[in-house]
This record gives sequence, structure tokens and C-alpha cells, in this order.
Amino acid sequence: MGEMPSPPAGGSESSIVHFILDHPKLWGVVTLLAIAPTFAPKVSSGAVWFCLVCAEITTVALASSIAKKFDGSRIIWALTTGLLSLILFVWYGLWLTTDKTSANVTSPSQATKQPDTAPKMKAHIFGISVVEMPDNQQTGMALVQVTVTNIGPPSAAINWQVSAKLMDGETVRAEILNRPCWLWSTNRRYHMAVPTSHYLQNKTDPIPTGGTLTGSLCARFNNVTRNNLEIAGIPFTASFEDAEGNRYADTWGLPGEMNGPPPH
Repeated sequence: MGEMPSPPAGGSESSIVHFILDHPKLWGVVTLLAIAPTFAPKVSSGAVWFCLVCAEITTVALASSIAKKFDGSRIIWALTTGLLSLILFVWYGLWLTTDKTSANVTSPSQATKQPDTAPKMKAHIFGISVVEMPDNQQTGMALVQVTVTNIGPPSAAINWQVSAKLMDGETVRAEILNRPCWLWSTNRRYHMAVPTSHYLQNKTDPIPTGGTLTGSLCARFNNVTRNNLEIAGIPFTASFEDAEGNRYADTWGLPGEMNGPPPH
């Protein structure tokens, strides 16, 4: 008699795979895992976990059947497969029952537009008088008159600055004086005195919403003569900060007869 052909290598492994794929319990597990998402996340979390518990029980039963079929230890197969499937199914259940849209959905209270609390202020220069210092004819001085309008929440106007751009393109920053400002006419006669109570740097109370603040800035330009400042078109800039450190500014060109071309 001829010898019986030996079974092909890997035949045992192949039979295990076919046994598992053909086993009805496997497809029971697959069906339960496929049904579970239909209840998530808003229909019923309990139904999701019920499907997964049934899938876990069926998986353990499938592992026990495999061990019995191929003479393996049913306890080891059941415990190992049950533990691995339990970890997987718990993670799957948590993923299904977590509302993944909650992080992107804005609640009605959040959808309500919050009031804008950022300060909104505006400076407006409405007049400038350029004179020379009565005790120093080489130093020009400007009395800058400004109105501040506040359309935001109450805030003070602080840290005032004044600068001018000269004919040669140089921008010079003035020193803000805090003493009575004496404005003199060209014939050196007394013209007007501005008290310190009128100065904007001394008006530090918050400006209410919709309110205005009007005052003056006495700006001394050291080493800049009156003739270099009093030229039509010379831009003067007054600026300030609100309570949060935001800076606002307005620029005003000096009117009058020109002593030369405006600065660039």
C-alpha cells in the first residue's frame, strides 16, 4: 500500500481560523458591536452597555468553544480572551457614550453676545496756540486743547504726550508742564493764564460711558524755537492711554500763513 500524504504545513492553524470564522458566536459578537452605535450617544447609554455586556459574554463563550474544539485549556482561553475583550469593549463603550459634539456646541447662554468691556475712547484736538516761553525766547511752547469722548465702559485718560513733526522731518516730543501756563502775545503783553486745574493730566477721574472730557496740555518744546513750531501745516499729535494701557491719539495741522512748505 502507498503511504498516506501528510497534511500540509499550517493545517492546524488554518482549521482554527475556519472554525472561528464559521462559528455563529463570532457573528453574534459582531452583530452586537454593530448594534451598539445605533443607541449612542443620545438614544440610550444603557442600551449601548447592554449590547457590550452581551458581546463580552458571547466572546467568552466563543473562546471556551475554541478551547474545547482544539483540546486547549478552557479556563486560560476564557480568562485571556475575556480580559482582552473587556478592555476593548469598555473603551468602545466610553467612546460611544461620550457626546463628542458637546465640545463644539455653544450653549444658549454662551451664544448670547457678551458685552464689550474694552475701553473705546477718542481724542480730538480742537485748538493749538504756539507761543514762546516768556523767560526763554529760544524755547517754543504750545497750548493744545483736546476733547476726549468715551463710547466704552468708564475709564480714565492718563499718560498724556504731545509731539510735533518739524520741517526737517524730525519728530520732537514736548515736556508736559504742570504749572500755570502764561500765554503772551507778540508784543510781550500779558494775554491769558491757564490754571493747572484745566490741564488734562490732572483730570484723572474715569470718564463715564458716553461722556466727554475737555482740557488743555501745556507743552514745552525744549531747544525748539517758536518760529520752528509756528508754521502752517506743522502736525501736532496729542495722545493718551486708557486704564488698560491702550493708547489713543489725534493729529492736528497748525493753520495760518505758511512760513515754508509743510513737512513730509
